Amino acid sequence: MSTSQNPRLPKLLIVEDDTLIANCLARGLRGDVDLTIVNRGTDAMHVLDGDPGFDAILSDLNMPDITGVEMRRRIRQVDPAMADRIAFMTGGAMDKDGSDLLGEEPERCLSKPFTIQQLRAFLRTQGLDLAPR
Repeated sequence: MSTSQNPRLPKLLIVEDDTLIANCLARGLRGDVDLTIVNRGTDAMHVLDGDPGFDAILSDLNMPDITGVEMRRRIRQVDPAMADRIAFMTGGAMDKDGSDLLGEEPERCLSKPFTIQQLRAFLRTQGLDLAPR
């Protein structure tokens, strides 16, 4: 009988308002992360209120309720360390805040469309311990 324990999967929160994209991300990361997906920035903030233990957050920049940048601003007010673990994905069209973010922190932004391999590599650059496939 083995006494070794399974390593803890990294906890990832994905904030994506497009259900099709969210489902594709979930399938591509299945088994490699402890995944929570929400469709709105305000929902992400509620999840974080109840469980601040996420290793990373991957958020769409443009969402119908609040932008990813605004969500990060609000999170930074209550948990600066969590705000530093937020990365973004974008399909191109963005407001001034999103454009400024892309110019100031390009390493935190993943442009759509992307492959699952590109997503996994990006998440590794954001500190998630994902084995290459």
